[in-house]
Amino acid sequence: MYVNRCVCHSLSFSHLLLLASETGAGFEQLRALTGCSTACTMCEPYVRKALATKETNQPIMSPEEAMRWLKPTPSA
Repeated sequence: MYVNRCVCHSLSFSHLLLLASETGAGFEQLRALTGCSTACTMCEPYVRKALATKETNQPIMSPEEAMRWLKPTPSA
């Protein structure tokens, strides 16, 4: 099973990466622009990973991996 979108707002990671590329937005800016990761917030580690790796179709993370991605990075 893979994760490829913010389900609550129906925003694909592909769309978010395109928007980030066009605007230079990091995670917090994308969150403000689109609402991604503002409802259930379960996609936050996946969005952060997509921004860092450009992976748009990600396997489900272990809790430990998700926690690593939740630590903000300077570009987030």
